[in-house]
Amino acid sequence: MPPRGSTRIQLEAVETRLNRLEQLMLKYGSPIDAVLEHRAQLIAEREELGSVEDRLAEADRVAAEALAAYARAALELDAARKKAGERLLEQTARVLGKLAMGGTRLELRWFEREDRESPLERDGRRVRFDAGGVAECELLIAPNPGEEVRPMGRIASGGELSRLHLALRTALRRSGPAPALTLLFDEVDAGLGGATAAALGEVLARLAARDQVLVVTHLPQVAARAGSHLRVEKVTRDGRAVTRVTVLDGEKRVRELARMLAGGKVGASALEHARALLERR
Repeated sequence: MPPRGSTRIQLEAVETRLNRLEQLMLKYGSPIDAVLEHRAQLIAEREELGSVEDRLAEADRVAAEALAAYARAALELDAARKKAGERLLEQTARVLGKLAMGGTRLELRWFEREDRESPLERDGRRVRFDAGGVAECELLIAPNPGEEVRPMGRIASGGELSRLHLALRTALRRSGPAPALTLLFDEVDAGLGGATAAALGEVLARLAARDQVLVVTHLPQVAARAGSHLRVEKVTRDGRAVTRVTVLDGEKRVRELARMLAGGKVGASALEHARALLERR
């Protein structure tokens, strides 16, 4: 028989152990299986933390491979874009030639934006990148021969910008199918007349075969190519100037074109010329 002191120590150890188990079950749930499950989770977390350096090293390796693959794809994308850009400028220049801007020179300036926090480097510089690639471009233009090309927005007039927009849209439409757009052109006929105005009307009409094209024009050669006409004018109502828009059809359409042709009193010759323009559209 063990001595009484030894038995008392054993009982105290058991009671202490039972007390600890009760505290654990109060904290992590009852029955004891819940405590054991929590213990297993803690062991798994400890093992996972112990291998974190290996996992970080593997993540670095995968990230480096992905970045290298991106860099290769971005270079291929840049080359394809530059070739496509040259074709676009050639087609745009041909359209501009029909719109009295045949001497215009167009260039695309390609560049990368610096980003010191970026992991991607090009030519020793850290550069910005995203799903659209790395390189960006700016359209440069010299409207007149002998001039240096400069950023389009800084030197082109309103009419030149409208015609350039029209030429770009026409060239892009020729490159392949795309969703229909609503396009608005204002001052696109500025400084034009005669055969050039007629050519402008033809380019707009072709574009309107696929898109909804809205044109603000004062030239009858351009207006005659439209599928429908709206007359926009300012009138005074209750002492205030307001804008009035009128749908023109039938004879109203003929008379409005004749008014644009005559510039004043509408005569028989102007009406005849207006009908001839509408018949040729």
